[in-house]
Amino acid sequence: MSKIPTDIQILQEQNRQTAIKNLKDAYGLIEKLVQKTYIDNDMDANSSLRNIRTDVSRIISEMGTKGLGNFDGKEGNLEDFYDSEDRFIATSTAFLEAVNNSLLSQDTVDIFLLETQLGQFEKSLNERILIDQNVLAEFKEKEMEAGLSNDNIGSDATSMEKEAPGTGSFMGVSSDKSTPSEKLPGPFGIKSSEISGISNEKQKTETEIISFSDEPDTETLSGIYNYFNLLEHKYSHNQPEVSHDGNYIGDKKWSFDVSDRRIIGLVKDGVFRELLHFETYWHPMDDVREMMQFVQSRANAVPGGQFRSLCLVASVWNNEIKDWAKGFMHPRLVIFLYELDTGDLIFNESVDTGRNLYIWHSSGREIVSLEDGLQEFMENNEYFDARDIAEETGLNVRGAEKFLQKLADRKKIISIGFGTSSYTKSGL
Repeated sequence: MSKIPTDIQILQEQNRQTAIKNLKDAYGLIEKLVQKTYIDNDMDANSSLRNIRTDVSRIISEMGTKGLGNFDGKEGNLEDFYDSEDRFIATSTAFLEAVNNSLLSQDTVDIFLLETQLGQFEKSLNERILIDQNVLAEFKEKEMEAGLSNDNIGSDATSMEKEAPGTGSFMGVSSDKSTPSEKLPGPFGIKSSEISGISNEKQKTETEIISFSDEPDTETLSGIYNYFNLLEHKYSHNQPEVSHDGNYIGDKKWSFDVSDRRIIGLVKDGVFRELLHFETYWHPMDDVREMMQFVQSRANAVPGGQFRSLCLVASVWNNEIKDWAKGFMHPRLVIFLYELDTGDLIFNESVDTGRNLYIWHSSGREIVSLEDGLQEFMENNEYFDARDIAEETGLNVRGAEKFLQKLADRKKIISIGFGTSSYTKSGL
């Protein structure tokens, strides 16, 4: 009679199946890229993609018919095992994301990126830790220790660092728990939208393939639904006007997609060019290294010319993960952590990207457009120019100039001329 697999053996097999699914999904997308490059007459990329497709097919076949022992594998301890499994899943997901983003992008396919991501996955496959007797014994020991310590867990386990309540800003975040610990300049850039103008088109992103392994209890699930319902209402009635880098995007196409544990917002320039992704989903973690790897893999998969605003949701976040998030910086991704229990939104408040985008992940209900938020400023200042508007908002000077021109076109403000770029409020 065969032995019943231990938990870590089950985990390793589940991860293998997840990686196979990711590769199969990537294979289908590569087929489309092959067709696309053929139509575009990009024969170099077409040939390289065919080679990548062959490699993916080979790896899928080997993973589907062979056990781990047929791959290189490595010896290690229990911590090494968990680290290697994390890398294994992260690299398979990163490869799928890179292929998917290549298909969605209008830029030339980055063959080097795809080859690199696939190489990293194959490396992580061959570096998975073999579950030998030593690893099994260590796992059993940890399991026994955990069982003995469960009765000793008290209130200290739920004692978490609280963010100082925010004061709320005139741009409309009224909830104490929805704003950062210090008042930020903004949140500017919330444009009111007609519901009929918002498309709930499905956006194929990596969050559709994330496994929600940490099943929440009923109370937590209620909190998740309430939070995402609030975000859906916000996304339905408003759209971003200020991008991560301060450009004006109130004239771009805005769409979103909602499920019970995630919401995706997308800003596009025209039909194809994707500029800014907002992604918020339930994904609790306790290990800071796992968090680092998870976020970094998603940051690495963001194509040039795009930016991702990623918010992970949990009941609470431990202090080590909070401290890491408060210092995280990346040129194409900003990370937010939302706590259901406190309503706190944790992020790096020292960077403009976080200050410009946090409102789209906060639980603040009242939001105000750029135009409405600047009414008092325009009333109190007879003349103003783009630099003045940039100082009052998260817009850069170029974005402020574009916004002022929009107001001038609608005769809300008047250019005073005389060789200056200043405006005054219209009396109309």
